[in-house]
Amino acid sequence: MNKEKNSKEYLQSFLEKWSSFLSERESTFISSLIAQSDYKSEFSFGQERWLEIIYQKYNPEVMEEEELWADGFSHHHRAEALQIAKYYSANPPYYSNYVSTILSNPQHFTLTKREWNKFCGNKYAKKIREIYRKELKFQKGDCIQIRSNNRLDLANYNPETSYPNKMCRNYEKNKVGFVIGVDSKPVTRAAAGSRIYSILLTGDVSTIFAHESDLKRKRG
Repeated sequence: MNKEKNSKEYLQSFLEKWSSFLSERESTFISSLIAQSDYKSEFSFGQERWLEIIYQKYNPEVMEEEELWADGFSHHHRAEALQIAKYYSANPPYYSNYVSTILSNPQHFTLTKREWNKFCGNKYAKKIREIYRKELKFQKGDCIQIRSNNRLDLANYNPETSYPNKMCRNYEKNKVGFVIGVDSKPVTRAAAGSRIYSILLTGDVSTIFAHESDLKRKRG
């Protein structure tokens, strides 16, 4: 490796420039090399190897793309990432570090391009994004009927207060009601028809939740 890249000055400059992109482990490693350079002029083979990997990972061309991505990170990206975070929050323990970061600061978090591709570009995240992008089949005020093969037990499940009540699937089937609200809960299943509505069934005094796939239009 070029000895200039091993110098304390170069390492400090690199750390300062890319601190917002480096992982905590990478930042700690480079900081340790900076401290080591005060009393030791050469790095071990393993240190040299890892440092070179980091330099290649954060080369000028790649980082130029990252900077352009950061400049263009918008409320639209933030909204989609938040939807994915809520999906994974309901399906732990996957991507728990991303989920924690996003849900703890939902209005102001940012993701690097690498983080976006990993978190929002995997196959399950793509399914969730596609579900949200599709036009809603029902709107407020629509008259609906519960399908026989519904999954109301999952739509109304709250892991903090209850267990899925499978009996409600049979008890509520074929009942008629009205849509009271749309997207009333986050999508937690990567399956078609997983958007959730608030509905009020005829004769009931309180609303319940239903997946889009649980509902059909009342005919006649």
